[in-house]
Amino acid sequence: MLSGELATKLTARYIEIDMIPLSFAEYGEAVSTTDKRERFSQYMNLGAFPYATRFVDNSLAHSQYLEGIYNTVLVKDVMTRKKLTDITIVKSIASFLSSNVGSHVSAKKIADALTSNGHPTGVATVETYIEALTDSYLFYKVQRYDIKGKMHLKSESKYYICDTRLRNTILGTQGMGIGHQIENIVYLELLRAVHGKHRQVRARHGG
Repeated sequence: MLSGELATKLTARYIEIDMIPLSFAEYGEAVSTTDKRERFSQYMNLGAFPYATRFVDNSLAHSQYLEGIYNTVLVKDVMTRKKLTDITIVKSIASFLSSNVGSHVSAKKIADALTSNGHPTGVATVETYIEALTDSYLFYKVQRYDIKGKMHLKSESKYYICDTRLRNTILGTQGMGIGHQIENIVYLELLRAVHGKHRQVRARHGG
């Protein structure tokens, strides 16, 4: 179920729990690699979906599993649920966001890039597809924040992917842009910390 659908589907009280792939500490408990540096390299390049840890030593099965997740989410959660029609455009946008993890991007910048590559696309269309990708939890959007003015800036945002190995799957490469990979991991760790605090608050208040 996509984010935002619970409120319309359920009329009684409910608790929404966002699930994130394994943290590095959890990953260490799931694999047999003893060297910490090698384990972190695996974590960064192979990703941290729990079931994927079974295929650490089987690259073909691992790749097929991640490709299956990606294609299923794109077709069922993004295209079908949102009633979108152009799979080429959505894959291009996912590729752009993956290439620019941690960088400031805008819908206009993406639309211009698609148009220059022979796929004329408007800003409104790009915004619709990005919303579908974030609603499906493939990507997380982080808005720029003006500390002095204490308000969000709407022009550009950063996007982070739910799993670093999925980024490699989308881009067809491994270990591309180690700085982007590490920043993505840091963002997910911060997200875990925030979600953990929210769950504690709900528990104290009986939510």
